[in-house]
Amino acid sequence: MKVKLVRFLYILASLTTVFAQICIKIVLNYIFNGDYISALFNIMPIWIFGFMTFLLLRGIEKLEGEIKKDTQQSILFSN
Repeated sequence: MKVKLVRFLYILASLTTVFAQICIKIVLNYIFNGDYISALFNIMPIWIFGFMTFLLLRGIEKLEGEIKKDTQQSILFSN
């Protein structure tokens, strides 16, 4: 249970960081350029990084689940 809470908080922190970076870039671009539409195109690398981080964390979670199942099955068959 504690591991899932830590994992959830890690995902939440990374998504919050990505969202904050996006907001800061939009606001700064609006202040200096008076245009917030072009900021949406400037932040594409941040979106991609956030999405890849999310996919990486999901992949790690699924891999841990598979390892746990394999370990439980090997313990079951060894007894």
